[in-house]
Amino acid sequence: MMRASRTFFRFFGYSLLLIILYVFQGSGFIIPEIFGGRPLMLISLALCIASFENTLPSVIFGALCGVLTDISFDGSIGYFAFALTVVCYAENFVFSKYFVPSFVTVIVFSFAAVMTVMLIYYLLFVLIAGLDSGCVLFVRHYISRILYTFAVTIPLYFLTAFLNKNL
Repeated sequence: MMRASRTFFRFFGYSLLLIILYVFQGSGFIIPEIFGGRPLMLISLALCIASFENTLPSVIFGALCGVLTDISFDGSIGYFAFALTVVCYAENFVFSKYFVPSFVTVIVFSFAAVMTVMLIYYLLFVLIAGLDSGCVLFVRHYISRILYTFAVTIPLYFLTAFLNKNL
């Protein structure tokens, strides 16, 4: 009984964090734009949760964060929902079989995952779509967005680690 209530409160904490970050990510004034880009904080949250939780919660939170990122980023549901579901499953698999989720391992995996997800998005929706000035767009917006998203992973790691350990 005690374990079920701890799990409920942990997932409630994750959900509350998800809602708060969605509001921050979607607002144009709470989180400032740095060098032309705002962070996609829900990607960082999904990656941090996936490093500590079992497979099903990892995939569910990855899909939820992906859907909400899709809605706040470009208004349609698709790419980020699929990408974060797959990446969170992969991260959960890697951390459950091969690595202990420490600060360094989570940060390294998160950096690689953010780079991969954002670069594939850029390739699919900017370069292949044939948008004019795609290289300028990458330099002015995507590099800063990738680095900013990665930077947000650092405090979110400590928050999710605290929720995982204490709830």
